[in-house]
Amino acid sequence: MVHMKILKKCGGELEHALRSMCIEPCSTEEYINALEDIVKRTKIGRTWKKLDIKSSNKQFIKKDKPREPFKPNKLNSNDQRKCHKCGEVTDSEKDTEESEASESDEINRINAQINNIDLIYESLDVNSNLPQVGTSDTSLTNIQDAKLYRTKPAKGMGYTAGKSSITIVMVEIQEEKVSLDTGAYCTCVGKSYFNTFLPDWERKPIPIQGVKLSSASESMKTPGIIDLTLIFPHPLQCIRLKVEFVVMDNCASNHFKLGNDYLSIYGIDISYQKDRYLTIADNKRQKFG
Repeated sequence: MVHMKILKKCGGELEHALRSMCIEPCSTEEYINALEDIVKRTKIGRTWKKLDIKSSNKQFIKKDKPREPFKPNKLNSNDQRKCHKCGEVTDSEKDTEESEASESDEINRINAQINNIDLIYESLDVNSNLPQVGTSDTSLTNIQDAKLYRTKPAKGMGYTAGKSSITIVMVEIQEEKVSLDTGAYCTCVGKSYFNTFLPDWERKPIPIQGVKLSSASESMKTPGIIDLTLIFPHPLQCIRLKVEFVVMDNCASNHFKLGNDYLSIYGIDISYQKDRYLTIADNKRQKFG
């Protein structure tokens, strides 16, 4: 009962602090020690003596500076005076303004010439980045030797440095050889080879419309066009192409030929720098073997 009366007398935050420090069962002595500790830490019940600061209330007296008498300008309007802009002695400010205007015109003229030169160089730079076509009247200047990406073979052995343009792709879910032939006008396949790949292809050919194709030695007979699906395999992401192959009677090749028609349609670039690889469309990081 004594403890409850002490707690009720404390009230508020002091009661909460006392209950937190003294956990029942607890003696009266412990309660009193806890109260003394709280009072010592929080400084409850202390009174503060106000300091009486005596200040000297002296009246502030503003001291005005003595005013100087007005002195009129003794110079006549015809006398020479200094220009406040350039600091030179002139008859009037009009001369300075005229000289500044002439200097500004000269600066503008020089800037216009510089900008014109920059535009000329920019146009030359843009034109030099475009594909250039040589003509008979082109002057042969600034000739530079081509950089070698591989060790050049011995004399007479240059043909040994060639690399095959044949790659393995999935044609209608079958592994087949496809030649990346940039010199071929159209994408084609030999009839004899295609009969082993798809014997019943003649049931659904697309008729060819009035186009005559020929090789270096003879004209090519074209019974029709067949639509196939090519998949270029890659560990990260495979690429699927829809390609129309022209079937040719007198073509003796034993693989499919992907000509420059579909190479340009799908943006296929073949690189021979060090190792031969190809990229498709804008994804230049994904390289196919």
